[in-house]
Amino acid sequence: MADFEGPMNRRGALGRFLTIPSLIAGLANSQHCHADDLKSSSDSPAEKNSWPFQCTDECFVLYANHEIRNSQLYLSELKQLKADLSEVLELPCDRGEYHLVLFDCETSFREYIQHYFPRVPLRRALFIKHRGPGLIFTYLHDDLLIDLRHEGTHALLNEACGPLPLWLDEGLAEYFEVAREQRFAGCPHLKETRWRVRLGQVPNLERLESAQDMADMDANDYRDAWAWVHFLLHRTSESRHALNQHLIQISQLNAEIRLSRQLKNLFADFRSEFVAHFKSYPVGS
Repeated sequence: MADFEGPMNRRGALGRFLTIPSLIAGLANSQHCHADDLKSSSDSPAEKNSWPFQCTDECFVLYANHEIRNSQLYLSELKQLKADLSEVLELPCDRGEYHLVLFDCETSFREYIQHYFPRVPLRRALFIKHRGPGLIFTYLHDDLLIDLRHEGTHALLNEACGPLPLWLDEGLAEYFEVAREQRFAGCPHLKETRWRVRLGQVPNLERLESAQDMADMDANDYRDAWAWVHFLLHRTSESRHALNQHLIQISQLNAEIRLSRQLKNLFADFRSEFVAHFKSYPVGS
């Protein structure tokens, strides 16, 4: 097993979330991890009824190993995220049930994940698809709401669309992880993206689309994936519609479709449009 000593972060070559195919359909391999990442087929965290704290709000269920006084804050954040995804992406996000497992500290979180998922690369927050409901695992820390929105986006989109292209899945999660009032102009990625555009550096969408494994993406790729999602959602109503239709196509056809090909039909030069989009922002802090 890997050594996870030291502070945990969210990004890394091995990625931040794992998708495990439903055990009901059989433990098949996925592109992110293998069936033997589970300790045993009988160890299902979602089926445990001995959690000290549990509460439910609509389709979200919160489990914790300690009493949580502000549990509604976390569940409300996920409910708002669900509403935002439905509105912005025009997707049916009312499918399925989602379980949030929240630990009181990093140590408890580590011990639990290493017991049930001993081969899963450990990150500060994890989305794991296992036996039906999507599972979000994390612990109390300063950026908890950011991580809930990020992993919650993965969980909701996985249920609404099925597996997305890696760059798009991460780009959307990066976009929706910030508070809703900051998504247009308050994301930390925006300042660096604007400077890079002014230096003539346009992220290569086709290269991002070729990423098949979390090891293919680094921190710069997460920023660039966010940038393309921001461009699509805010450049024009047509670009937002193209993204929304792309997500619908993926959910219906269950096939790999390259968005860059569709953008070539939408814009005479979509890279120039990308530059114009981010040059419209002032370069300040």
